Amino acid sequence: PAVAAGDAADVTETAAGPTAKTDMSTMLTRLKERLDKQPDDPQGWALLARGLAFEQRMDEAMPAYEEAIKRNSDHPELLSELAGLLVQQTGRATGRPTELAERALGMNPADPDALWVSGVGAFEQGDYRKAIARWEKLQQLMAKNPQAVSQIGDAIASAYQRLGEPQPWPSASAQAGADDSPAKQPEGKPVSLQLQVSLAPSLVGKAPATATVFVMARAPGGGMPLAAVRHTLSELPLTVTLDDNAAPMANGRSLGQFPQLQVVARVSLGGSPMAQPGDLEGEVTVQTNNLKSPIKLVIDTVHK
Repeated sequence: PAVAAGDAADVTETAAGPTAKTDMSTMLTRLKERLDKQPDDPQGWALLARGLAFEQRMDEAMPAYEEAIKRNSDHPELLSELAGLLVQQTGRATGRPTELAERALGMNPADPDALWVSGVGAFEQGDYRKAIARWEKLQQLMAKNPQAVSQIGDAIASAYQRLGEPQPWPSASAQAGADDSPAKQPEGKPVSLQLQVSLAPSLVGKAPATATVFVMARAPGGGMPLAAVRHTLSELPLTVTLDDNAAPMANGRSLGQFPQLQVVARVSLGGSPMAQPGDLEGEVTVQTNNLKSPIKLVIDTVHK
């Protein structure tokens, strides 16, 4: 392949030390200067694009990815990475992200990021059967990741709901947490979670100020968030409200259907709502029939 799998690690390796941000910025600046003078370097452009994305410098990362894609025509991962970044930036998969994902799938039908983006794009355009097909394949590929399987299962259930058809088999989240299945819970009264989100002093400086922070509430058994909002690390500490108006995808579930909720705040180094090693996170379990406001949520651990 045009880009070795270890190349991206060279970019992020410096993030382990106390001078990570300075080291990373200096390295990327020097790499960009070299590529400006010697642009015919496929590996260099891929390295630059991934490094800029890691630092959340998206205005620079996007054109670097375009250059990397032009010079690495046989590298589907770059296509799917850019597709995912575009979805994170715009909140939509229709258009360019879907086009990139389909190109990636043409080269590697088992690319997980491309399958997810393609499914989201199909869902947005009302092609629910295509979304289901993409996500079912992705679910098989992610079989060793129960949390991902559960999230994808909820997305599949949402697509079947939009079709107005019963799902042929229970979603993964229903199997994993049958006691928390919304089908077994009453409607419940409207629930609004008032959260005070902060970063533990021990983790200050472990992520760039522009890193994305996802705050979400979900059933204790896992699965797609019932409600979620997005902020940046520079905004912490902050106060947020999670209620049914913050549902990321209409799936017929509400916060009030669950006697317990798992509330999570995650600083995503890669910009993805799915947890990755190195992300910073904190969580708390709340009882919906005995809410105390505000709920303190401290980001105090590093995801393994």
